[in-house]
Amino acid sequence: MTGKVKIVGGSALAIVAVWLCALILTSHAFRKTDEVVVVGPNHHGAVLTPAINPDPLPDTDSDLEIVGDQIAKAIIHLNRKQRDKALSALDQAQTVSRRALANRPNTDPKTDKISERLRLALRETEQARLQITRGKSSAAALALRKLAHQLDAG
Repeated sequence: MTGKVKIVGGSALAIVAVWLCALILTSHAFRKTDEVVVVGPNHHGAVLTPAINPDPLPDTDSDLEIVGDQIAKAIIHLNRKQRDKALSALDQAQTVSRRALANRPNTDPKTDKISERLRLALRETEQARLQITRGKSSAAALALRKLAHQLDAG
């Protein structure tokens, strides 16, 4: 008797499964794929042009890009609790900053944005280094994220 119940129950389960699969397939087959876009009454089919920011892009410098990459590496290492690797990345960022500043031509410091950003990177990476050595890695990571944003903003 229990064998017949198992067979009937298994057959019923198989029928329900086949029925569900058929239902899913037919629902996808009859679904519309057209999309209707409703526009306001003032829209006359004019083509919209993309907005272009008239502000010039900030100056780029390969040394500044390398410094930014090293700061990003330091942030990643701090997030992974790899203190020594973070300090090494900061050392590399400071080395590149010092070398770039030494090799830059003497220009007006008020108008030379790249030199200004390199000096900012030197100051802030040194502060982050001190925070790391004092066991304040999360504060250092936050300061480095702020610095990376400042360097990118120009």
